[in-house]
Amino acid sequence: MKFYLLNSIDWRRIMKITLSQLIIALILTGMSYAENIKAQAVLNRPINITIDNSSLGNALRQIEKNANVKFVYSRNIIQSDQEVSVFANDEKLETILSKLLKPLGVSYEVISDRIVLSKAPVPGNDPVDRTLSSSEVQVVITGKVTSADGGAMPGVSVKLKGTTGGATSDSNGKYTINVPSTDGVLIFTYIGFTSKEVIINGRTLVNVQLDEVSKALSEVVVVGYGTMKKADLTGAVGTVNSEDLNKTTSTNLGQAIQGRMSGVQVTQTSGQPGAGADIKVRGVGSVKSGNSPLVLVDGFVGSTNDLDADDVESITVLKDASAAAIYGSRAANGVLLITTKKGRAGKSNVEFKSEYGWQSLSKKPNYLTGPEWAERQNEARKFNGNAPFWVGTQAPETITQWTDWSDYVFSTAPIQDYHIGINGGNDKTKYAVGVGYINQKGTIIGTDFNRANVRVNLQQELSKSIRAGVNMSYIRSGYETTITAFSSSQPAALNGITAAPPTIPAYNPDGFPGAPRPGFPGEAFITNTTWKTPSIANDILDNFTRTNRTFGNLFAEADILQGLKYKLVLNGSVSNNFNEEWTSKWAIYSPTDLNHTTPLAEGPPASLRNISRESYVWEIQNLLTYDRVFGKHSINALLGFSAEKGDGYEFEATKSGFPNNDLRAIGAGNIPGTIAGGFVSPYSLISQFARINYSYNNRYLFQANVRRDGSSVFAPGRQYGVYPSFSAGWRISEESFMKNQKVISNLKIRGSWGQLGNANIPAYSWISTIDVTGGAVFGNPQTRQPAYFPTQMSNDKVKWETTTTTDMGIEIGFFKDRLSFEADFYDKRTTDMLLDATIPYSGGFTAGPVANIGEVQNKGWELMVKYQDRSGDFNYSGSFNLSHNKNVLLDLGGVKPIRDKPLRSDEGLPLYAYWGYEAMGIWNSKAEADANPHMTGDRGGMVRFKDLNGDGLLSDADKTFIGSYMPKYVYGFNFDFSWKGIDLSVLFQGEKDKDMLVESVFGGNGEGENNNVDRYYWDNRAKLDANGVVVTGTTPAAGAVKGDMIWSSFLIQDASYLRIKNMQLGYTFSKRLTAPLKIQSLRLYLNATNLITCTDFIGYDPEMKPSESNGAYSRGGVDAYPVAKSITVGARLVF
Repeated sequence: MKFYLLNSIDWRRIMKITLSQLIIALILTGMSYAENIKAQAVLNRPINITIDNSSLGNALRQIEKNANVKFVYSRNIIQSDQEVSVFANDEKLETILSKLLKPLGVSYEVISDRIVLSKAPVPGNDPVDRTLSSSEVQVVITGKVTSADGGAMPGVSVKLKGTTGGATSDSNGKYTINVPSTDGVLIFTYIGFTSKEVIINGRTLVNVQLDEVSKALSEVVVVGYGTMKKADLTGAVGTVNSEDLNKTTSTNLGQAIQGRMSGVQVTQTSGQPGAGADIKVRGVGSVKSGNSPLVLVDGFVGSTNDLDADDVESITVLKDASAAAIYGSRAANGVLLITTKKGRAGKSNVEFKSEYGWQSLSKKPNYLTGPEWAERQNEARKFNGNAPFWVGTQAPETITQWTDWSDYVFSTAPIQDYHIGINGGNDKTKYAVGVGYINQKGTIIGTDFNRANVRVNLQQELSKSIRAGVNMSYIRSGYETTITAFSSSQPAALNGITAAPPTIPAYNPDGFPGAPRPGFPGEAFITNTTWKTPSIANDILDNFTRTNRTFGNLFAEADILQGLKYKLVLNGSVSNNFNEEWTSKWAIYSPTDLNHTTPLAEGPPASLRNISRESYVWEIQNLLTYDRVFGKHSINALLGFSAEKGDGYEFEATKSGFPNNDLRAIGAGNIPGTIAGGFVSPYSLISQFARINYSYNNRYLFQANVRRDGSSVFAPGRQYGVYPSFSAGWRISEESFMKNQKVISNLKIRGSWGQLGNANIPAYSWISTIDVTGGAVFGNPQTRQPAYFPTQMSNDKVKWETTTTTDMGIEIGFFKDRLSFEADFYDKRTTDMLLDATIPYSGGFTAGPVANIGEVQNKGWELMVKYQDRSGDFNYSGSFNLSHNKNVLLDLGGVKPIRDKPLRSDEGLPLYAYWGYEAMGIWNSKAEADANPHMTGDRGGMVRFKDLNGDGLLSDADKTFIGSYMPKYVYGFNFDFSWKGIDLSVLFQGEKDKDMLVESVFGGNGEGENNNVDRYYWDNRAKLDANGVVVTGTTPAAGAVKGDMIWSSFLIQDASYLRIKNMQLGYTFSKRLTAPLKIQSLRLYLNATNLITCTDFIGYDPEMKPSESNGAYSRGGVDAYPVAKSITVGARLVF
């Protein structure tokens, strides 16, 4: 198969693009040099001064008065008695200092309003720090170094700026250093904390507080291909840092960010060990092209399943078009930027984490006991005119032993997680290494997941202007299971809980799975069902999946001229996946058939299926960045080019007819099955992109992005799309009229508009597909002959989906940002939506072409409120986020509504809306049913439906919108407290106004005569008198709900919920105890996940993502592995 895009790339063209970037860079560097804004403002102050043959010290004092500055210097280094002369009339301070100091060999550095003087380096020599001589040491400076929480910090490096040597703080954080005088600057440095420079200013006691790096980093946000100050952002962005990630226990990064930012809905789709999370940013905008955000790990396409949370520094979510437009065609659903931990200069430190805990169901349905189930079966049979089974000596009240199939399927399961991180380096070489291992047993028997991962980040300074590095990860994971959680075609765990009679044992005395007893007709039905008992399901399967993935990047960066950098990045990943699915031959026998001669039911011969997949992706990025400040003007620009290609292969083989259940090699099967193979999903993408950020006087902000993408999934001539965005912001709090008030510390309004693309469709969907596996019968004699025929119509006019987003936002900080408020209002519209068009079968195709039809709107608002403060040793903070999104399908381009069982996508409705009859409770009697519009066979105790159009009939015309699985509100709030060494973090998370349709199958809500049901439907069931009139009850009578697929609001449940998503209590031992043991930090903690859930949902878990149709509705509430709650204990040790 040809790759219409990358195979035609003219690499000379790429070189032209690179050359163009260099030419632009040379133009940019023609601008004048400048210092940062604050320092330049000092140097721009106009001065009038006349100094004639006076001492340098006197000249400096006069300048101090005229320019309102303070000079700091050592008289042992700077000779202040030198005779100087200088004359200036309204000249800049910078000019005067150059005239005055340069001839004397003195250099200077501006720190706030202070100017630090030092000896200028001798030309030709490197400006290295020097060692103080004994004659220079005259003053002793003492002090104490503490952290933000007031704790003493041992091991902090202290030195006088411009010199080598120095001192180190002791176990109490105290230090002593000898310096020439009480002038000069002290530098305090410590791993994991921001370095601080402190002017001595005549003092002999200097106490210092250092801030952790993570707090400093919170003011810097990772954006596309770079970083920005949070204050300079004009787009909608959310961030979670490593400190927050450490407050939760999770095998998946998606789960770790749940409830922590507005506009992002994270659903824990399954409780299966190692399962991922479903992430949606600002709603659902597409039917065919997917709705998951683009995930980038250190700038390369990845997954939230690919990383250990302990290797992650931060996660940034780009929510609007202005923030995400730099990623163009793949950013329509938002972007997750995951940044891993990098090495830092300083002494190496090692961090070890060990965690062990237990998991159990977060919510368990309340199914009937054995006697109750038998009583229900009797009632159901009577309702349907059949004789009851459980009578006489077998009456329900005589049943004293039964099997709780939920207890058989579910158990408390252990989870353990370990990680070692090593971080360190020097000014030229920095490294970070992470090694992790997790083992998670499932709450469903026979399920087990394990993952080992290694990550290495290395950065090397090759010269003053050239840097290089490598970020590499290797992941090996495996999932094993002896039972299927849900299946519509074979025995499975969750189906079996409701399908199996609780009156039979899990296993007979001979070790075979339990079976119906002779003379117990109420149990006999199980031999004729598909799902059998969970014990049969547990004896059938033996499956495992093994995945190996290596991914990472190499990069080199060079400083071309001041402010101008070029970066080359080579990204790549290789994945190998092997899946083995073994299904044993099974049989069940009557408890009296001790010789196992006559099976009551049996399965097909044993079969084995092997699937091997391999895929790879590579990418090259050329990035040119320019970052300069010119007085009040700040410019940051990016110009880039990238080329990406992905491909993969798959091979599948199936055999059956194995001689026994022990020989499980594919070659041992005697009956060949499927043999298939081919491409997985080949694609290629080339892109050019640019961005410019402009700031004037740190008040007026502007950003513009543009990206041009070309994708191989479209036909030639339709492969390219251009995606622009613009945004602006006004920092009102920086205006002069805001300076005198003390309440508002930050006030910014911002707005953005932009367009993004979406091309997440199978490669070459514009070409007609051909069936090569079928055939046709013809000839004489009539035999099947190989035949190929087209199945889906082609459409070479198909093009990109386009998502246009408008966003308005406001950010307010009060009382030095102790209280902060952020709100966004957005309108996100997807046009030219990609869908499978419908055509008549007379066209000769079984499926219509992929076409651009339809428009979807997501409109809503987001709110985030934070508060943080401290009182002595007590620190506390809290935050609340709330998001509201309204989804509506605006246009279908003349195509008929999209129907899929209870789901309907039509103009004016949300995507995948529930569509059916409106239930009106239950019929009181047959007479009442006969007197009103009703379904055939309706009588007392059955569900009643509304005649919506009043025509006296129940038909499709009476069906209406009955709900949506999309929540109207998603929210979260968390609290953090710490006092001395004790800390507590609590995170609440929830969804409001969310529906879930639970199909009437597999029991649960009352379907059929034989299935078990939730106690709610049993306790509230309708009870009828001898005349068939309902005496009491609000839910259908036993046996009244049929498996006839009548979709109605009776099947709709309120799936809103609020849960304590995570709670962690920890204690950090005093450094006074750990420092003598060479331990930097020791923390013990207790963590709980999904601890308490408040909901009216009847079933396992309201957060579930069912298997049916995009996870929009459930098959009996048993088609998703239930979510678990966990309690873990852990320790973090840094040394």
